Amino acid sequence: MRISVKIAGGVLLGAAASIIAFQVLQPREVRYEGKTINGWVKEWVLEGGHAESVLLQIGMTNWALRTQILEQRRLYVIEGLKTKDNALWKPYATIKRNLPGFLSNRLPDWPEPSYVRFMAVRNFSRGEWRRDESDNWELAVPALCVLVASDPDPKLRSMAFEGLSNLGLFSDEALPVMFKALGASDYRTRECAARWFGKTTPTPELVVPALLRGLEDPAAKSAFASALRRYGSRASFAVGPLLELAKTNDPAVSSVAKWALSGIDPEAAKRAEVRLQW
Repeated sequence: MRISVKIAGGVLLGAAASIIAFQVLQPREVRYEGKTINGWVKEWVLEGGHAESVLLQIGMTNWALRTQILEQRRLYVIEGLKTKDNALWKPYATIKRNLPGFLSNRLPDWPEPSYVRFMAVRNFSRGEWRRDESDNWELAVPALCVLVASDPDPKLRSMAFEGLSNLGLFSDEALPVMFKALGASDYRTRECAARWFGKTTPTPELVVPALLRGLEDPAAKSAFASALRRYGSRASFAVGPLLELAKTNDPAVSSVAKWALSGIDPEAAKRAEVRLQW
């Protein structure tokens, strides 16, 4: 085991020396406050704050540069979602930390992989992205689905799921994930799934019956009703069940049923309201 560690350390030291030599020979990129644009973009994703302010100033008067910054950010976030844990990270971080400053500063930063994943997902779970014409987030959906299914951190899995809901982009990978989540034990997860279906409205024959059942969900009925309304006339086969739910003695269920009905068939909703008042 010690031999393996020594070998790994030797390989990393050799790699570090190669990196430093390569950087010395490379032509210098344009820097802002000592960092390249790519360096600021990575800091924006991982830390936000000052990096975002610097990049906004850089791109404020140069549209082409602004587009480049947003594109680099998108690519870095998507790659961040795909970041895998790496056994060499700790030895590398130890070597970089223990080298003299003039050498350590020449080695590229290697943030902890799990932290990179977490911060990339955070961009989606908190809605921290720019809906810009140059942005194309569809490539993030498969990566978020993988994290929902298999990441070891339950908090990150939950954030990835919320990110999928916030993006609201349909994909074949996301559909079964979201459909299963309509029946999740956690009401926030059910709400996220309902919101996603409200944004994407796929396969009404499959989804609308599940949304109908959700109108009796004590914690998430409003989200289910909102999603039903978005289906509009494509959910017309649900008018009958909605009329029955509108007659129920539970005022909360009756209210959301009538609200959903008004988005699917306004005339039927009006007739139901008259009958109920009478």
